[in-house]
Amino acid sequence: MRQMKLAHFNVGTQDLTATVRFYSDVVGLASGPRPNFSSVGAWMYSGDQPLVHLVELADAPQSGTGPIDHIAFELAGLAEFLGHLDSLKQTYHHQPIPDDEGWQVFVEDPNGVKLEFNFLNEFVQEST
Repeated sequence: MRQMKLAHFNVGTQDLTATVRFYSDVVGLASGPRPNFSSVGAWMYSGDQPLVHLVELADAPQSGTGPIDHIAFELAGLAEFLGHLDSLKQTYHHQPIPDDEGWQVFVEDPNGVKLEFNFLNEFVQEST
């Protein structure tokens, strides 16, 4: 089987401004160039890759996030990420990855799309 990588995912939104702000402020992506499609939208970049495509919708999607439960990312810097979410007063849930593999953090974007951030071999430090 061929090896594949995530090219992008698309989120439909009725509040493009809030969604761009979420993916910028919370996730750390940067708004960047987007082809001149007939629809209104934005592309959010990780480095030089347009990872999240946003498109403005006139009406709320009928099926929420449909069959997609969540979208996962792997990254490093768990303590910094949690501090960042706390500084934004962003609601999140976190838990260990089974078998001591690391830690997961879950947030929802303004449209109800659940994002999972995996921090392999990183753990929440318990306060004493």
